[in-house]
Amino acid sequence: MKTYTERPKIRVLVADDHALILRMICDFLSQEPDIEVVGQASDGDSAIEAVTSAQPHVMILDVRMPNLGGIEAIPRIKEKWPHIHVICMSITHEESVINEAFNVGASGYMFKGGTGHEFADSVRTVVAGGRYLSQRGKAART
Repeated sequence: MKTYTERPKIRVLVADDHALILRMICDFLSQEPDIEVVGQASDGDSAIEAVTSAQPHVMILDVRMPNLGGIEAIPRIKEKWPHIHVICMSITHEESVINEAFNVGASGYMFKGGTGHEFADSVRTVVAGGRYLSQRGKAART
């Protein structure tokens, strides 16, 4: 008789200084059967502090937050936890910001206006070893 072994869920920590956006993204991701939101933070410092207890596979970080923004947090995260995939998110689609995020080690870039499915797809893509750039980001780079 075959037994079914459930695959472990993808553990995600989300950081954004806007409580409503943070909640919406966490709610979107929590509806996905293969994703578990294991932490939330309102700035980059808090997100970094939460890594040890949350043990995420993926972090979704707002580019601009008080104290420490996502782009500034990435080198610190990658230095201590190089296995964690980081996805930046923002309302901006400026090519220079997108390039900076990837240059410091982001695995993906999302727009806050993206759908829940896009956020879930970005998480799955980076965990599989790919890079993710939302459609608006692709348009900004052409």
